[in-house]
Amino acid sequence: MILSILGWHAEKPHVQYFSIASLWAVIYLGPFAGIFGILCYFTLQQKVGVFKASIAFLIFPLIALSFENLVCGHTLSNRSMICVVPLIFGILLTLIPKKHLKIH
Repeated sequence: MILSILGWHAEKPHVQYFSIASLWAVIYLGPFAGIFGILCYFTLQQKVGVFKASIAFLIFPLIALSFENLVCGHTLSNRSMICVVPLIFGILLTLIPKKHLKIH
């Protein structure tokens, strides 16, 4: 609530430009993505453990990019592709068991 008030004063939004679709998106994202998403994360954390559940946060940007491309009909820019490669590499690196790594 405090962040909303501070944001309102700092950004000075023009309410006349708000669309019904954007208002519905905010109403949807608050309870669904916010509350339901956190509950799903905690359930996942109980089932697979803290480390494996944290990998979900590495995968979320890939899901967001894919969803944007699907909904908006966009294609990945060269910059996005360049940024996705190290992200995927990092995800795969975290999944390699310690016994397969030669760390001394």
